[in-house]
Amino acid sequence: MAIDIEPILKEIGEEIIAEMQANLEKNKPGKSWNSMASGNLYGSFGSEVKNNVLEIKSSAEYSGNVDLGRRSGSMPPISSIAKWIQDKGINIRDYSSGRFMSREGANLNRVSYLIARKIKREGYQGINYVLNTFTELKDYIEETTAKKYAEQIEKTLEQNISKRM
Repeated sequence: MAIDIEPILKEIGEEIIAEMQANLEKNKPGKSWNSMASGNLYGSFGSEVKNNVLEIKSSAEYSGNVDLGRRSGSMPPISSIAKWIQDKGINIRDYSSGRFMSREGANLNRVSYLIARKIKREGYQGINYVLNTFTELKDYIEETTAKKYAEQIEKTLEQNISKRM
């Protein structure tokens, strides 16, 4: 009696990816902005079932930094910070006058450098979208797996035992 758990795992994988994407779209408590900038991380998730094991991956190399944060120590690429500023639509202000400046050229490079330097010095906290997803879906995963697995066992018993009599 072979039970095919692959469809169950594929369905759970789709639910996990959808929930991780929803967690990326959520606004942080008390904030008016969410964690999405370019949308690359949002679209980077994929799932695969191999030998009855569900694997969920992200093709975005920075997915772990968004999830768990980044420790202090090394300077992130200034070009990545500049792209993030543009993708988020962050307005740059002049420190002394408070006036908005353009998000291009020397202004962007200067602000990107300052942000990168602060990250090097202090790191930053992640948003824990993976743990939040698992916490939110844990009961669903347990119920779905048990229910669907039991349905497959019942179907297999009916096919292999009930029809032989």
